[in-house]
Amino acid sequence: MFINDRQVTKKPGFGTFNVACKWKRNYRGFKTKEPWYILTNFEELYPAIISYKKRFSIEEMFRDFKSGGYSLEGSKLGA
Repeated sequence: MFINDRQVTKKPGFGTFNVACKWKRNYRGFKTKEPWYILTNFEELYPAIISYKKRFSIEEMFRDFKSGGYSLEGSKLGA
């Protein structure tokens, strides 16, 4: 589902956004409880979802590199 030109705020003063909505009930063997609601400036659903997937995988990579197993921030490695 894709909703164009919506104001999503509790207080006036913000511009409008497009809202991308997606609910994949099973994802990589896990049951998801809630859909994604993504505020975006993309004009269509597919580019918004693809962009968010890329961003989310980068966030997970940084988490893994830091405290999720590799503990790079705690290492004494220097350049």
